[in-house]
Amino acid sequence: PSEYGGVVVVQAAAHSAVNVDTFEFKDESFIAAGRLTPQRARILAMVALASGVGARDLQTLFESAA
Repeated sequence: PSEYGGVVVVQAAAHSAVNVDTFEFKDESFIAAGRLTPQRARILAMVALASGVGARDLQTLFESAA
């Protein structure tokens, strides 16, 4: 995924029963949150970025968390 001025975009569904997959995105700037709710996806992204995980590795992290 690309970074736009330090901003990482994670798309999550409003309900955890819905799965947001990577194949739905044609633009590499979005990260799919899988089955995580928006609140959980935000927390995971904040903790990962604060821990030094690069934006390019976030998608792999989200895939393993869901």
